[in-house]
Amino acid sequence: ITFALRVTNVGPATASGVAVTQNFSIPLTNVILTPSSGTAGYTNGVVSWQLGIFSANDTATLSVSGRPVQTGTLGVSSFANHDLNDVFWGNNAAIGTVNVFAPGTSSTLLVPLAARQLVYDSLRDVIYASTPASNRLSGNLIAVIDPATGAMKGALAAGSEPDRISLSTDSGYLHVALNGAMGVQRFNLLANSADISFGFSTNDIYYAQDLLVQPGNASTVAASLSSYNMAAGFPSTVLAYDGGVARPNSGGPARGLAFSSDGSTLFGCVSPGISNAFERMVLNASGFTTTSVPGFTAVPNSLLFNSGRLYSSAGQVADASTGTLLGSMSVSGPEAVDGAAGRAFFLVQSGTNWQIRAFDLSTFQLAGTQTVFGVRGTPLNLIRCGQDRLAFSTSAGQTIIAHSILTMTNVMTSPSPTFHLLSSPGMFTNPPSLQIDTQPGSWYTVYTSSNLANWNVLTNFYASLPNIQIADPATNRFSARFYRVSSP
Repeated sequence: ITFALRVTNVGPATASGVAVTQNFSIPLTNVILTPSSGTAGYTNGVVSWQLGIFSANDTATLSVSGRPVQTGTLGVSSFANHDLNDVFWGNNAAIGTVNVFAPGTSSTLLVPLAARQLVYDSLRDVIYASTPASNRLSGNLIAVIDPATGAMKGALAAGSEPDRISLSTDSGYLHVALNGAMGVQRFNLLANSADISFGFSTNDIYYAQDLLVQPGNASTVAASLSSYNMAAGFPSTVLAYDGGVARPNSGGPARGLAFSSDGSTLFGCVSPGISNAFERMVLNASGFTTTSVPGFTAVPNSLLFNSGRLYSSAGQVADASTGTLLGSMSVSGPEAVDGAAGRAFFLVQSGTNWQIRAFDLSTFQLAGTQTVFGVRGTPLNLIRCGQDRLAFSTSAGQTIIAHSILTMTNVMTSPSPTFHLLSSPGMFTNPPSLQIDTQPGSWYTVYTSSNLANWNVLTNFYASLPNIQIADPATNRFSARFYRVSSP
C-alpha cells in the first residue's frame, strides 16, 4: 500500500519547526519513505517527517509505502505541527481509511476519529461529526466525513468543545452546541462559514443535552438545557431560540428530544427516575405549552419521531397523539428509525462484540442481526447514512461506518454470481480460495454444506469489486465441501 502525503503552507508567514506525524492503526513492514524535502523515519506504526523551515506557499510531499501485518481497517491519521500560532489548526489534520486485503468483501470502516455526535447530510452525502478538544489538531471541529471512504474531506472551526449538532431540513444550516462556550454556533453550509452565535443564559452555567432545528424553519432551534451545577442527565429547561433570541415560555424539563415532522410539537423524556411518561411541548409564538403524557412502561431515555409514532431507545413505541403504547421491541440501546425501509435499528452488545439488530416497524419483530467487529468502548448515537449504511461513534475514539444488508428491504435481484475454485487442499493454498464474480454494489451470502442437505452461512459481504476472493478455513475438517452463493 502506498500513501501520498502533501503539506502546503498557505501563508502568509514562514513557518518554523514544521514536523508531520502519520499514525497507522495497523503496523507496516517493508516501509519505504520518499520525502521531497526534509527527513522522514518510521517507528512502531508512526511516521515522523521533519521539515524545519517552511516558507509561505511552499509545498512538500511524502510517499509512504509498506505492507500491513494483518487484515482489517487500516486507519491513517496525519498531523502537521509548527512553532508559531495558527489561525486554524483544523486544516493541519488529515484522516483516511483503507480496508486491508480483499477490500471488496469488507462491510465496515473503522475511522480513527473521536466524535460526540454524528449527523448525515443527504444532500451532500457527508457525515458531520463534532469532535472534542482532546482530539488535539482534529478537535474542536465539525469534521466532514465521506461515508463511502471514511476520509475527512474538510472541517469547520466549531469553537470550544462542540457536542450536540443539528442540521436544518433544507441542509442549509448546521447548529452546533458548544459545551465550553455554553452557547450555539450556527454555520451557513452554502457559504461554508460561521453564521450567528449566541449564549444560552446568564443566570446559570448551562450546556445543551439536546439541540434540534425546527423542521421547515432553519432560524429556530430548541435546546434541552442542563446546568453544570446539576447531576449529568437531569434536564433543567427547554427553550426555543429564534436567531439566538429565546422565546419567553420554556418547556419541559425534558431531554431526549424529538420534533414532530411538521415542527409544531416537541417531545421529550422527563428526568430519570421520576416517570416513564413523555412531555408534549406545543410550540407557539411565546414558547412552549407543556403536557405530561403517560404511555411508556419503561424509561424511554431518548425519543425518535416517525409517522406519528414515538420510538424510545428502550425499544417501546407509543402513539405521539394519544400516548397509547403500540408495542415493544425486545431491545434497548442507540437507535435509528428508517420509515421508508420500515425498519428500526439498534446497537446491542453481544459478548465482546456489538450487533446491529433490525426490527420491522409493522410487527415490531426482529428482522435480522449483523455483527460489527472491532468496536472499542461503548457506541454512542446511531444514524442512517446513505442507501445501505449506518454509522456511530464510540467512547473509545472511533467513528464506525457499516454497510448493512438489513437496510435493504426493496432490493433488485442482482445478476447471478459465479464461483471459481482458485485452489484446493494440497494444491496452492490451505485453506482453499474461491473467487466469486459479482455485481459491484450488491450484497451476497455464501453458504456451505458437507452433504448438500444442510446449509450454513459462511459469510455475508458487500461487493465493491467485480471479483471477490474468500477462504473457508473449515474445509479440512470435511471429506467433501459444497458451496452456493445468493444475492437478495
